[in-house]
Amino acid sequence: MKFPKFVINSFAVLGVISLFLYTCAAADIDEINNTTNNLPINSGGIYQVSRAGGDGSLIVVLNTETGVMKTYRYNANANGWSDSSQFQEITFTH
Repeated sequence: MKFPKFVINSFAVLGVISLFLYTCAAADIDEINNTTNNLPINSGGIYQVSRAGGDGSLIVVLNTETGVMKTYRYNANANGWSDSSQFQEITFTH
């Protein structure tokens, strides 16, 4: 059975329209994903922490908002960290 030409042409047009709609929808999704991935993320952290000393008993903490850097020593008796009076507090201004 042969299809009339208008039926074949109708399916061809329907395929072209479907392809066009599919590609437009995919482009919109890519655009949305790219704009949301490029937004800056604020994790809320304002401290930078670094281990110091050969045995790891010291940590240096920098407050990035105020520029104040403090050194803490691990106190095994108190099972925690405490201010180290051995090291002076430093403030960075730039």
